[in-house]
Amino acid sequence: MSYRYNRTMIKSVEIQNFRTFRHLKINNLGQINVFIGKNNLGKSSLLEAIYLASDAADRINTSSSYYILKRRGFAQRFKIEKENDLEQLLVNFKKHIFYDGSNDAEIVIENSRPRKIRLSINLLYDTRSIIRILDNVLNDLTIASRMKFINYVPYASFASILTVNKIPTFLLLKIRRNTVISIYLAYKVKTDTLKFFLDTCYLCGNTERLTRFIKSLEDILQVGTYNGLKEIISSFFDKKIKSFEPSFSDYFVKFDDKSIPFSMLGDGIRYFITHYLVLSVEKPSYVFLEEPENFMHPEMLDLLTKLIVNTKHQVFIVTHSLEFLEKLLWHARESEADLKVLGFYDLEDGIPTIEEYTLKEAFNSLYKLDIDLR
Repeated sequence: MSYRYNRTMIKSVEIQNFRTFRHLKINNLGQINVFIGKNNLGKSSLLEAIYLASDAADRINTSSSYYILKRRGFAQRFKIEKENDLEQLLVNFKKHIFYDGSNDAEIVIENSRPRKIRLSINLLYDTRSIIRILDNVLNDLTIASRMKFINYVPYASFASILTVNKIPTFLLLKIRRNTVISIYLAYKVKTDTLKFFLDTCYLCGNTERLTRFIKSLEDILQVGTYNGLKEIISSFFDKKIKSFEPSFSDYFVKFDDKSIPFSMLGDGIRYFITHYLVLSVEKPSYVFLEEPENFMHPEMLDLLTKLIVNTKHQVFIVTHSLEFLEKLLWHARESEADLKVLGFYDLEDGIPTIEEYTLKEAFNSLYKLDIDLR
C-alpha cells in the first residue's frame, strides 16, 4: 500500500495572474495528482505554479524561476537594433510569467501552513539603484551568482528585475548598446524539503549535467535502490548488469565484459533510470513530471506507474497518454492510493474549467477521460 500522508503535502493551490491564469483555485489535492486535457488549457502552467511556490530545495535546477523561463524558450542573450526592440523584449518577458499584461502575480499553496509568493517586475534605469537593490541580497547568493553579479551589473545601463516576495531572482540587463543578457540569481536554500522537476527540456539537455545530478542523489537514496535498479534494467539487456559506477565525467552501467556510459544508453532507459532514482529518494519530496511517458517502452511505463503509486513523495503529473493513465489508475486501485485526476476542459478569460475525479471516479470514467485526454 502506498504512503498516505506527510506533513509537507500540499493540500490546495490558488493562483492570480500567473501565465495563462487570471484566477484558479484547487482544494483537496491528493498524494498523486494527474492533470489531463487538450493543449493550451493551463496544465503545465499549474505544474509550474505549484513547483515555483513549493518551499523546497531543487536538486536539479539552481533557480526555479529561471528554469520555468528556460523551458518556455526564453533565451539568455538578445541582440537589439532599436530602442523599441527593448520595449518589445520586455513585453515578451512579461508574457512568459504574467497573465495578459499584468505586472505581478500571486500563488498561494497550503500544506502544514499557507505559503504565499508574489512575483513582480521592476524597471530600473540607474546603475546605482540596481547595485543598491542587489547588494542587499549578495551575501545570500551562491558563489556562481555572486560572480555574475560582479561581472555584469556594474556595467548595466538598464535592468528589468523579476522579484519573488520582493527578493530579486532574475534580471534582464542591457550591458552594451545592442546587447541584453539574462541572469538568474541562485540562493542558498534554507529548507530540508526537496523538489524535482523532470521533463524533456531537462532530460534531453546536457548529458553531463544529467550525470552530475544522478551522482548528487547517492547520499539521499533509499537503501537498496541500486540493487533494485540492477534487476529491473538487466531485463532490457541480454546480459545481467554487475553495477552502476560513477567516473569523473560520466556514469557507467557495468557488465562482466564491458561498460556502457550513461550518455550512450537509449533515451528510454536513461529516462527510466532518472525517474526511478528520483522516486527512490528517502525523504518525502515534491516530484513534478511532465509527460513521463515520452520515450518509454510499454513495459517501462508499467514499472514507472508502479513506482509512482508506491512512492512516499507527493507527485504532480501532466500526461497525454491513455496507456500511461490506464496503467497508473490500475496500480493505484490495487494499492488504494490517494490519487486525484484533474481534467482541463476550457480556458476562458483566464479562468479554467476543471473537473476533479477521485481514483474511483477516474477509473469508472476512463472512456470519457480517453476522449478528453488528447
